[in-house]
Amino acid sequence: MKKTILMLGMLGLLGAGSVKAQWSVTPEFALAVNHKGNSSGVRWLPSWRLGVGVDYDFTERWAFSSGLFLTERRKNDEVSGYYGFGEHYNGVVMLEYMQVKASLFVPLMGKLYFPVDDWRFFVAAGPYIGYCFSDKIRNWESLGPTDEIQSMSVGTKTSRYFDWGAVFRFGVEANKWTVSMGYDVTLSNPKMGYADERVFDPVHALSLSVGYKFQL
Repeated sequence: MKKTILMLGMLGLLGAGSVKAQWSVTPEFALAVNHKGNSSGVRWLPSWRLGVGVDYDFTERWAFSSGLFLTERRKNDEVSGYYGFGEHYNGVVMLEYMQVKASLFVPLMGKLYFPVDDWRFFVAAGPYIGYCFSDKIRNWESLGPTDEIQSMSVGTKTSRYFDWGAVFRFGVEANKWTVSMGYDVTLSNPKMGYADERVFDPVHALSLSVGYKFQL
């Protein structure tokens, strides 16, 4: 009876060890470029992403992938306004500026592997949920007269808000190193401007990330 209990205990420990080995964490850093989806002629702007991915491998072929990431999304925008009154009216002034949003987000992706020798190619896709906690205006640039710029206000600055969207990844793992290309798009429509209206204004991001996987 004691031998049976001992053997069952050893089998339980081996089973727990095999389950534990399926978990992994991958600290990673990514360089990215962002652009706003609704405006024509908007430039792609450099950005970054930093965080830790968490994977659970069900088999050698597929897994669930999540984690916690900090990212900065940048987009160019412009605003126009009138300046001067009566006889001193001089037309319209245009301002171009960069809007920078910092967000924490959690991806929820299914991941499919394609093993080739010691390499594992993969594709992953799914939604993400996040929270934008910082929204700033940077790099003002006048596209017209500047004498009345200080009296103008930008009406597109948003408050803090919950964010969601879609993420796509494809890449390769080799010797615990991972390299991947990614595409993210925001699908949320936060309240914007003085009228407090909801505006669907997606930001698209392309990224190249590098990480190192630790088995747990």
